[in-house]
Amino acid sequence: MNDLGALYFSQGRLDEAEPIYVEVLASRRRTLGNEDTDTLTSMINLAVLCRNRHRYSEAEALCKEVMATQDQLHRAKDLLTLIAATNLAGLYLDTGRAESASSLYRQTLKKYRQTVGDEHPSALRCLYGMALAAEQRRQYDEAESMFEQVLESQHRVLGASHPETLATQASLAALYLHMRRYDEAQHLLTEVVAQRQRVLGKSHPDTL
Repeated sequence: MNDLGALYFSQGRLDEAEPIYVEVLASRRRTLGNEDTDTLTSMINLAVLCRNRHRYSEAEALCKEVMATQDQLHRAKDLLTLIAATNLAGLYLDTGRAESASSLYRQTLKKYRQTVGDEHPSALRCLYGMALAAEQRRQYDEAESMFEQVLESQHRVLGASHPETLATQASLAALYLHMRRYDEAQHLLTEVVAQRQRVLGKSHPDTL
């Protein structure tokens, strides 16, 4: 059932994904307990969905609960903890707390590098978030360097047409617009739109 929720989420069908995520989390809390990794994974999934729906207080509470539980179980450097921290940092960024986001991203990236390495997809998401935070703080050269590093690794690890690779390209194009590098921005955006239409379809929210 959780796989169906994940499918709906990947298609941008959040109204259909949410009740499935809620039901799966309630079931796992009841049968597995609050400390089980499957329960904690469900909490992160629901937190990401809430963040996408701009329900930031709900998302923040879920991420912090996961991190606190993991810390109590001496699993502060487990991948699940780092994923929750990355999402919490992203939430800080969404709500205009760029300094807090940058600090948490930096701490979390260090732990990723110590455990799973620079090119793990979750580590790349963390570095991508750091780039967004740098852009929000108008540190454009630093942001460009990080976006380019993420993009290079994503091409190698995920492939050129992967949705996350395309999201990084789109963000780099947006940065170029801020830097008044219009030709480079147009070139990247044209490529992103064509790839998204091919991979996701013309009606997907990321394509529209």
